[in-house]
Amino acid sequence: MHSIAVFDVCKAYGGSEEGGWWFDAGQLETSPELVAMGKFVETEQEALKIRDEIQTVLDADWNVGDRRFDLSSTISDGKYLAMIHEGWPPTHFPATRPHYE
Repeated sequence: MHSIAVFDVCKAYGGSEEGGWWFDAGQLETSPELVAMGKFVETEQEALKIRDEIQTVLDADWNVGDRRFDLSSTISDGKYLAMIHEGWPPTHFPATRPHYE
């Protein structure tokens, strides 16, 4: 089973090594309107199709306005992303904070 859920994704500062590095971090969205967009499906093809449909709605209605820019922008406050997971979606990612190697 595959789940499609909405996450509020942003860049988190990893550290100052090599001039500074960042990583993507996400929190499972819990607002009722965004939770209602989530789905469970059997096949990956279904999941991909539904994820794309949800992302279209997010980009048109939720990723607009002040500071909802692309994640690569230094002035972005994050972006809502529809993401696919096997089984239940995690409450956040990454599970552990990455470190520089």
